[in-house]
Amino acid sequence: MKTRYIIPVIVFSGIALFLKLNRPVSYTGQSDPISDIQVPDEPSQIGAAVTANVNQSHRKKSLNLSSSCNSLISYRTPKEKAYSVEQIRHCIDSVIKKEKAEIDALKKLILLWAHINISDALSFAKNLSEQLKPYVLPATVQIATTIDSHTVLRWIQSENLEQVFDIKQAYFRGLVDIGPQSALEDIIAISSMEASERDVILASTLEHWAEQDANQAIQWIEDKQIQNPQMADKLMQIKVTLLMKLIKQNDSVAENKILALEPSADKTLLLQSLTKHLANMDKELAIEWAQALVDPGNRQLTISAAFKYWATDDVSTDKIIDLILSESDENVRQAITNEAVQLLANRDSQELADSLFAFPEEEHPKIVGKIANAWISSDYQEAKEWVNGLPSGSTKDSAIYRIVTEGLYNFDQPEEALAMIEDISQSQVQFHARRKVFMEVARSDIDKAHEMLAEVNLSDNETRSIARAFTTQH
Repeated sequence: MKTRYIIPVIVFSGIALFLKLNRPVSYTGQSDPISDIQVPDEPSQIGAAVTANVNQSHRKKSLNLSSSCNSLISYRTPKEKAYSVEQIRHCIDSVIKKEKAEIDALKKLILLWAHINISDALSFAKNLSEQLKPYVLPATVQIATTIDSHTVLRWIQSENLEQVFDIKQAYFRGLVDIGPQSALEDIIAISSMEASERDVILASTLEHWAEQDANQAIQWIEDKQIQNPQMADKLMQIKVTLLMKLIKQNDSVAENKILALEPSADKTLLLQSLTKHLANMDKELAIEWAQALVDPGNRQLTISAAFKYWATDDVSTDKIIDLILSESDENVRQAITNEAVQLLANRDSQELADSLFAFPEEEHPKIVGKIANAWISSDYQEAKEWVNGLPSGSTKDSAIYRIVTEGLYNFDQPEEALAMIEDISQSQVQFHARRKVFMEVARSDIDKAHEMLAEVNLSDNETRSIARAFTTQH
């Protein structure tokens, strides 16, 4: 059966809200207005602050009330059996008298009351203490709107309300439960409301709809973006929030919508959230899904994100390396190699060192750096032995350079470091490593630095370059 809200002007503390007339709406009946109430546990920032004597526990099954009150509070629908206002008031008084009032119980009792007399229930909620009212009144307005929007609007118009903004949001959430598209069109049509206020109410109302059906709410946004391009950017911000909800409700639909977005920071965030969602269900499935994507940008982002959840301690080093070697896209391979090297260095630097040559050769300098960093402070002798055992070439050059330049303080004498540098095969790398040692010595003893410099076989240009650097440093 269809109902109508036909109130031409609604007044919230002097702000006129002009609604469209004769808009047919109907209650969907998909959720129970008592047990499935969806309002924030916390009041809005405009609402009153939470106080210590308010306990919002949602898990307590027994409130230590009379059996009749507990039975009343546990009603799934208001039609299960008859109850009176007197019964409800008695139970409300019992709840309020408790040292810590149970908000959920109080909400349910007042909402049962609203099924008998909306105006009286709303007025009672309005006159609750400042500790309870911010939680209970908006909830009552929202659900009462789904029962009889006419009466709620008349009550709002006749009252001098303090929680104006909260009441507006609650009212429109109620209208969304009756007919979401009609309610949203009304919000857009309100010319007398501040734009910033309307934007917040529009966003919160869409989010409320999305709790039940994010896909439909997003579809409304997409249609409105086409119909009203001026609202496109504003609605896009809301759409991102709703897509987060859609990921949990229907990840396959969310995937299609997210992948269709233009590259942006929002898309990156959404892809990361989708990847995490899939990995929480099945990390193998998540990495396979990411690998199957076609767009290079999407693949790199999602594979990197999925890898973090996939490469846990129970995944062997060999399996991790196999995944890296199977990746044909160089950018993706480098991205997951970075993740893998960091993971394996933290897990077991010796295992990473043993696996060095299983990695692509171009990644060796990066891996050597990670191994050196892990060992320089913890076991420098082992690090030197590992470096000495490497075959000559660019990988060993990188290892020596990192060990010497970043762990110079571990050498008893700088001459030991210079001797190790002799094994570097690339002349430029060797020169910069020597220069690093000389400059460090010169910080504390410039004369000794000159003596050491004279004993090393360098070209005249190289010697003069380092000697000039001594002077500049001092």
